[in-house]
Amino acid sequence: MKREDKKIWRAIMMISQIGITMMTPIFLSAFIGYQLDKWLNTQYWFIIFIVLGVCAAFRSVYIITKNFYLRDLKEEEAQQKYFDDLKKQRETCSDDNERYKD
Repeated sequence: MKREDKKIWRAIMMISQIGITMMTPIFLSAFIGYQLDKWLNTQYWFIIFIVLGVCAAFRSVYIITKNFYLRDLKEEEAQQKYFDDLKKQRETCSDDNERYKD
């Protein structure tokens, strides 16, 4: 499998994981809030639990995407270091060549 294909599949998995991670706490907290309102004969637990569910969902998505992009950032930093080293070597070689010309 090509590297580009792996990145595409990894992105698709990330998108589906984000969707599931967003929906699960929201629906679960909505269900709990609805059941509490029904049981206690009130109307505010649903709203409270929806807000908590949304907060939990965004926190989970933040953690997942942070870890996902951390790997990409490390790869990017390694590539940048490699190119910086090549640039330094090229500059060193060009300086040496100029010395020998004179």
